Amino acid sequence: MGLHLGLISNIISTSVAPHFLEEYGIDGFMECVVLSSRTGCRKPGAEIFRVAERALHLAPEEFAYVGDTLSRDVRGVRNAGWHTAIQIENPSVAHRDVGMKELGLAPDYKIRDLQEIPGIIREINKQIERGNICDEGKY
Repeated sequence: MGLHLGLISNIISTSVAPHFLEEYGIDGFMECVVLSSRTGCRKPGAEIFRVAERALHLAPEEFAYVGDTLSRDVRGVRNAGWHTAIQIENPSVAHRDVGMKELGLAPDYKIRDLQEIPGIIREINKQIERGNICDEGKY
C-alpha cells in the first residue's frame, strides 16, 4: 500500500521493543523506531511524534497512528496534530484511561484487530481524493 511504518513507544528499555519486532519478524518493515528511552521525551507529548516526522520526512497530516490508550496514544496524536488516531481495544490497559472519555477524548477509529487498518487507510484516501477531507496528505 506504500505505507511508511514505524513504532513510537514510551518504553524505558532500549532493547526490548527492537527484540520483539525482530521476534515477530516485522523489524524489517519498520522505517523508524522511536523510543522514549532514547529520545528523552514521552507520549502524550508532541515531541516524540516530531521525532518520527523527522525520521520519515512526513508532515503531521500524513500520519495515522495506532495505539491502545486514550491517555497516551490518542492524546499524543491530538497534541501532535496528526491526521488520524486509531485505537485498538486492549482491556489490559483500560485502567490508564480512567477519566479520559469525560474529557471528550476519542479516537477517529476504534478497532479490535490490526487487519482492520488497511481498509481504514483506503477509506481515508478515498475521502481525500473526493475532497471530503481537507488535508493535503495521503498515507
